[in-house]
Amino acid sequence: MQTQKNPVPPRDFAADEEAVTDSFLTGAPLSQEVARRVHERALRIREGIRRKHGLVDIAVPAVREFRG
Repeated sequence: MQTQKNPVPPRDFAADEEAVTDSFLTGAPLSQEVARRVHERALRIREGIRRKHGLVDIAVPAVREFRG
């Protein structure tokens, strides 16, 4: 998988970003279509990070250190 230095966001990215921000600020529900696109985009990003870096388990060691 090749990554771009400055990737161009999808055309609907700005509109989705604005819809999510408006929903957050006003409490209005997010349309199902926008929610689906945002969720799918998040899954692709998550998978890309997992493939690049593998599984990183920092929570358990951090909690143990905090307790100790």
